Amino acid sequence: MQRSKLVTLRLLTFAFVFLATLAPIEGVSRAQAAVQYTFYAAPDGAGTTCSLIVPCSLGGARDKVRSVNNSMTGDIVVYLRGGTYQLTSTFALDQNDSGNNGYTVTYQAYTGEIPIISGGQSITGWTQSGSLWQASVGGIETRQLYVNG
Repeated sequence: MQRSKLVTLRLLTFAFVFLATLAPIEGVSRAQAAVQYTFYAAPDGAGTTCSLIVPCSLGGARDKVRSVNNSMTGDIVVYLRGGTYQLTSTFALDQNDSGNNGYTVTYQAYTGEIPIISGGQSITGWTQSGSLWQASVGGIETRQLYVNG
């Protein structure tokens, strides 16, 4: 994934969380809104309960939210555990991922941890010919390449 797309994904994720957090709750002040569900995702998550002990993948957490958000009686919080969520396809959020009944769905970092959602791909198989380094990238189309950050 191009760096600009990664930055866009991060900004869109931030905008989603920011807007979801600010969504008005009809008849309930933010101080009174209780959390109905708390789910957890981790880069190596593979569970279906989305609990702290058995977290889901990022997509699994999204699917868990979709399975319960139609009958919301409180907010839903999805905590993203720290690490890199290495995506091979787009992580899309749409109207099925929003809050209902005046409540919000919020994706946020787990306390003290830094989750990174990345569609970047590692390039391996480098060879050197004189001062030139090269590697096959297959069908990757990019205008940017980062080495050591």
